[in-house]
Amino acid sequence: MKRLYVQEGAYDALMEKLIARASKLKPGNGLEKDSRMGPMHTETQRAEVEAQVKDAIDRGAKVLFGGGRPKGPEYDKGWFIQPTILENVPDGARMWTEEVFGPALPVRRIKDLDEGLRLANDSQFGLGSSIWTGSMAAAQRGVAELEAGYTWVNALQIAHDELPSADRARRASIRRDQAVRLRQGARRRGLLPVHGAEVDRLRRPLVFPAIPRLPALAALTTP
Repeated sequence: MKRLYVQEGAYDALMEKLIARASKLKPGNGLEKDSRMGPMHTETQRAEVEAQVKDAIDRGAKVLFGGGRPKGPEYDKGWFIQPTILENVPDGARMWTEEVFGPALPVRRIKDLDEGLRLANDSQFGLGSSIWTGSMAAAQRGVAELEAGYTWVNALQIAHDELPSADRARRASIRRDQAVRLRQGARRRGLLPVHGAEVDRLRRPLVFPAIPRLPALAALTTP
């Protein structure tokens, strides 16, 4: 997940749970039983993520969790970074305009679905997205209007090689796992029912069953 947009009515409760979850992601050696997050793979990549976080903070973003490096001698031999959650990241910040390949997440409070769709689609990237909602109408709009190769409803990162995929924001992409180039402007998208075994190839896919306990719109993500 690279960007998170949360409706006002669900924002505070979701942030509380998200911060609590992040606090359990203990960085450390992957061979240690209590470790939940390893180091970055290179010093250069850690510096890149740190620069993206610093850019957001310098522009006025607020750190809700993390924002630095874990302390202690056990972290001296790896490129460790804390899981980081930022809010009030302004437009134009690198975390919105670039992909963040590290444990740093910008969060935006939104008023309604219209604003969420507009912000989520305002990106050159579009490999995947998700909508979390208790409203079938909101789910249908998310599937139809989010400009991404995959759109999940009340789920995230469920993928199969047999599903069609296209980076709609760039109008064409190369499947990273298959190296198959789709035709320019491809609009075919995958549907994976949460409770079903069938995988359909549809140009205008149906939607997943909604979770009734969620508000009309809880959140949109762009992984």
